[in-house]
Amino acid sequence: MTAAICTAALIFPSAISLTASAAEYSADGYTLTYTISGSSAVITDYSGTVTSLTIPSSVGGYTVTAIDSEAFAEVSGLTDVTIPDSVTSIDERAFWNCKSLKNVFLGSGVSQIGTYAFSACPRLDSFSVSASNSTYTAVNGMLYSYDGSTLISYAGGSSADVPEGTKTIGKAAFFGNSALNSVKLPSGLTSIGDYAFSGCFSLGKVSVPLTVTSLGKGSFMNCSVLTEVTLGAGLRDIPEECFSMCTSLESIYISSNITKIGAGAFFSCQKLAGIYIPASVVSIGTDAVGTHYNIRTGKNEPFKDFYITGDRGSAAHKYAIATGFDFIDSMTPPYGDVDADGYVNAVDASLVLTEYAKTATGNPSTLTFYERTAADYNCDGAINALDASLILTEYAENATNQM
Repeated sequence: MTAAICTAALIFPSAISLTASAAEYSADGYTLTYTISGSSAVITDYSGTVTSLTIPSSVGGYTVTAIDSEAFAEVSGLTDVTIPDSVTSIDERAFWNCKSLKNVFLGSGVSQIGTYAFSACPRLDSFSVSASNSTYTAVNGMLYSYDGSTLISYAGGSSADVPEGTKTIGKAAFFGNSALNSVKLPSGLTSIGDYAFSGCFSLGKVSVPLTVTSLGKGSFMNCSVLTEVTLGAGLRDIPEECFSMCTSLESIYISSNITKIGAGAFFSCQKLAGIYIPASVVSIGTDAVGTHYNIRTGKNEPFKDFYITGDRGSAAHKYAIATGFDFIDSMTPPYGDVDADGYVNAVDASLVLTEYAKTATGNPSTLTFYERTAADYNCDGAINALDASLILTEYAENATNQM
């Protein structure tokens, strides 16, 4: 902030027009709307053309103590904001979606910051915090709890290297950061809060450290280009909506330490053709995997040919039966039994040859994933006459042994 702008904010005479519940303060290039409570003022709205703003510590003789919800939301052109020592509270979404905002200075009095207060600000480059503030601090330009253990709000560009010593990624810390394309999480991190990375539309890969024991609801929701996720073995639950609407996610490894998959955890992951769910998982929520919302019918519906692999009799098996998904027993894969009747015989070989004839002439496959898995007898990735021959060989051997 320049001295000239600070002076303008404090010295220019204010024009106050009281209504039943609000007043206005006008200075060079901007107007603040505020409400009065006792001797305190709460900023409720802003309009103006300045790029750098120092919020005054008093307006109309009242001390500015709070910034209300959405007071500066979606303001364009504002690049720098200084919040005075008199302010103790910044409410949720206060600076939501300020697309030009780059730098924020917090005074000594700020002790409460609401969720999403600085979310969806893709150009936010740095936070600075008064040395006298006992609640918050800045670490590498990012906003942290005073003890440096919790990342409150991210700032710093498209590549994030979260410092060692960080224990918690706070709720919505990276929410809506459309510029973020990579993140490195430190060893020693223990938890990632609700919606922490939700709406990070450019984030392609994530590796969750082994030390993380807790993921929050919707923590990676709507990361539309996320293709690869590594979940550390410290996790026990995949919470509800965790990877919901990650439409580019192609595969996910679920370790045998996971016991619960929450409702909608992988909802509308359209490139996820199937999923392996280990026997350790005893609880699977509604629409956890394999479903999406059909705008035409207004209902959640299963993806065509979605499959689940797991142990027979497990929660995964029961979920597959209840939802009508193909199930592949990981202990006894169905090699050769294309029609799933419990026998490998000439009928299965005929189905393989029919499939081969269709795809060889450029026609699409009509088999489900389960059927294709069984038809590819030699597991070479192709369904052809060789698979049919091997199926017939097994059929002949079984028939001979039974004579």
